[in-house]
Amino acid sequence: MALSTMKSTPNIGISYACGVEKKNTAAVPEASFSNALSQAVQSLEEKISEMQTKLKNGETEPSFQIGGRFFTEKEWENLMHKVDKALEEASKKEETESETKSVSEIDPEDEEQ
Repeated sequence: MALSTMKSTPNIGISYACGVEKKNTAAVPEASFSNALSQAVQSLEEKISEMQTKLKNGETEPSFQIGGRFFTEKEWENLMHKVDKALEEASKKEETESETKSVSEIDPEDEEQ
């Protein structure tokens, strides 16, 4: 590769706790750099276009941060439905186990009287 097609990256200094500073002086091919840059710009333009289309067509939903995640109203309702269903199943299972346990604890002598 010819030196004329190489582009040197800026000297980025990295300081370490011990006081040693290391500089990044690696050479990057200019064609590779411009290709990566154009791909990044193209990806951003596509995402912006997609967002504009969704906004124009009213296909966007507001989302809310809950904990470390974001949920749309539909996603939140689905999650709450799943949680409610799991709680109901656990409650039924506990109730069934409780009934089974209480039946097995009945004293056989009390039943004969």
